[in-house]
Amino acid sequence: MIVSIKAGRPLSADVLKAFNPDPESFSHRLIEPLGGQPSIARAAIRALLVTGIKGDGIRAALTPLLRSLDGEIRHGAGELLNTPEAIARARVPDLISDIRSNTLATRQRAARQLDELGIEPKEITSALVRAVESGNFAAREGLIAALDAANSSGKNPLDLLNQLAKADDADAKPRAYARAALREIKPE
Repeated sequence: MIVSIKAGRPLSADVLKAFNPDPESFSHRLIEPLGGQPSIARAAIRALLVTGIKGDGIRAALTPLLRSLDGEIRHGAGELLNTPEAIARARVPDLISDIRSNTLATRQRAARQLDELGIEPKEITSALVRAVESGNFAAREGLIAALDAANSSGKNPLDLLNQLAKADDADAKPRAYARAALREIKPE
């Protein structure tokens, strides 16, 4: 079973149920494949969704996957960790994508949902809601860029905005967006 997963070939739920692997030892053996190529990580996630997880090691291996660009991996990790924070963290990239929508109602709903999740700094998400509501494109773009970068890196989005706004070597447009975002956070 592990060989198939390491090759990126997902196992059917029926096969996994027939073999009925011990969740703790199976979880331990899938820690390494979770860090592999997306197809391998997806195969491991799919298997673990059937068998369940057990052990601190597997939980530690799943946690960084909550920031994966791959939605199946990200949401699978959230489901396996099964905590409100993990499930919320897995939703962040989807909400950021919706905030980029051409439809105002979609942007507004996504910004409010991100604010309500409470896993990103409130000053950032509240400013994003205001920017979306008021049509402040530059601030919205700066806040989205900071949240996107923070979600990928695990860094604080406010720190990222401050760095970009002060960077001399940054492109003019992203720097202007970062400055507009900071003004939305702390209006003068």
